[in-house]
Amino acid sequence: MSLYKKLAIFFKYRKKTFKALGKNVQFKELDSKFLHTENIVLDNHCKILGKAYIDGSGGIHIG
Repeated sequence: MSLYKKLAIFFKYRKKTFKALGKNVQFKELDSKFLHTENIVLDNHCKILGKAYIDGSGGIHIG
């Protein structure tokens, strides 16, 4: 993955406020969407790949 793409992914997801975010969580693509991030828990060693659509309106725990 190029440095440009890594920086773009970092800047897209850095202001998302998840309920909990574990160690080594990786966002691999720019086209993922998250709704109601205040109810989403991502545990350790999760990879979120392209075109993921995660709606945390009812609460969700991944990992």
